[in-house]
Amino acid sequence: QRYQQLLSQGRAVDFDDLLMKTVQLFQDQPQILNSYQSKYVHILVDEFQDTNIVQYMLMKQLAGKYRNLCVVGDPDQSIYSWRFADLRNILSFEKDYPEAKVVFLEQNYRSTKTILEVASDVISANVQRKPKKLWTGNEDGAPVTVIESYNAEEEAQSVVNEIEKLIGQEQISLKDCAVMYRVNAQSRALEETFLRYGVPYKLVGGTRFYQRREVKDIIAYLRLIHNPQDNVSLVRIINVPVRGIGQRTLSHLQDWAKAHDISLFEALKQVSHNPAASEAKQSLPPRIIQALAGFDAVMVGLTAQSRELSFSGLVDEILGHTGYREYILDKEDGEERWENIMELRSVASEYDELDTEEALTTFLELPLPLIPTTTSPGSMRFFSCSIKMSS
Repeated sequence: QRYQQLLSQGRAVDFDDLLMKTVQLFQDQPQILNSYQSKYVHILVDEFQDTNIVQYMLMKQLAGKYRNLCVVGDPDQSIYSWRFADLRNILSFEKDYPEAKVVFLEQNYRSTKTILEVASDVISANVQRKPKKLWTGNEDGAPVTVIESYNAEEEAQSVVNEIEKLIGQEQISLKDCAVMYRVNAQSRALEETFLRYGVPYKLVGGTRFYQRREVKDIIAYLRLIHNPQDNVSLVRIINVPVRGIGQRTLSHLQDWAKAHDISLFEALKQVSHNPAASEAKQSLPPRIIQALAGFDAVMVGLTAQSRELSFSGLVDEILGHTGYREYILDKEDGEERWENIMELRSVASEYDELDTEEALTTFLELPLPLIPTTTSPGSMRFFSCSIKMSS
């Protein structure tokens, strides 16, 4: 209710409102609906299986006058139910439009016969679908192999083994190989395994796992807990999430640290707590002093917790105590970034049997977070849905 109230106050609408309010307008104002119906004599809707109820209502309203309507869709390709796409739209279309002619596009031009048969067998278990018989003029192709792995690392190992086999037996090069994955967080295990085996690769349409902003943020917190003198990490996270500590304040801290030959974190402590630092305090407003003291308190608390929690527990504490979870989920791509953080946490959990201080040291000494972003020509590539290699 509060969200809708704010939209109303700002005379704004979101995407859902654009649909709902248009449907409501057409229901309440038939003359306006008639005007738009006259504009659109023929209507084509693509990816019809991904429409929701409101979109279907809007479509029917616009097509109500001429009923010259063509929809293209496949119930077997419906993947947006999480966004309220309703498969019943395509299944009930013939009931709403009994005069409609149904054309089945059953020839496949892309896949081999084997892949098509496997895909058809898998999807045939779905209940809400319109049966069809797909066929292709392509060759049978190689058999489909299903590999069940114990975990992500074992899966990545099997990928490397398969690539080595292809290169050895079929005389292909790395640049001819690509690895597809479903979500960006899954690239982590693949990247680590390729690096371990010295397989060059290029990530296409995405950023390497340990170079992703949210991953680097959490690692920076871990580094600062491990070493409070780490100026680079402090600069990265002092205002992440936002604390009102801007570049001007940071410049004051850097000047104070340089003048007294101390680290930025020690300068922060002196400026926020030490009366002897009154010279620095005079150039900063009270709210900034308070923000600096707040950040110091956060880091002191996290450092104390690092002596009591497991390594993955420490990551959880960072996410909760700093408000980073809410900060990242509030972003447009927050869910995807959160998946990357959860993948980082799964890496941290592998060190939970160690003493947390030892785990922190061991983890931060790994070369993976520092891997360069350059790639050799012809490396295998990882698309954000895949990874491609180079030779």
